[in-house]
Amino acid sequence: MASSADPWVREHGEAARLADDVASMVTDRAALPQSGLEAMRHTSAICSKITILGTRLDTLEGMLARLPPKSITDKELHKRRDMLNCLAYKYISFGRHCLPRILSQNSDSSMTSHRVDR
Repeated sequence: MASSADPWVREHGEAARLADDVASMVTDRAALPQSGLEAMRHTSAICSKITILGTRLDTLEGMLARLPPKSITDKELHKRRDMLNCLAYKYISFGRHCLPRILSQNSDSSMTSHRVDR
């Protein structure tokens, strides 16, 4: 793999640590009551970190897309895409912890009140 001085590798390492932190927070959240101020704060912190993780994933994807041709081998490029996909999968699985919160905040919005005719 490329050296740790490589910006993409460094960014991936930070994103992976953030994903691990989110996973730990999700585990901790399971020990809290279903509702209450502490649970809401913890869920809010999880959702904030998930948002930051999404931004980091976008950055990583952009960095891969802007790599100069032949700057890394095809094998390394595929490895990085696999690493990015692994983090993206975690990001998607973490999102389910924020979806109920987002839906409840938007329950009175016009987005949820529109009827779609098919």
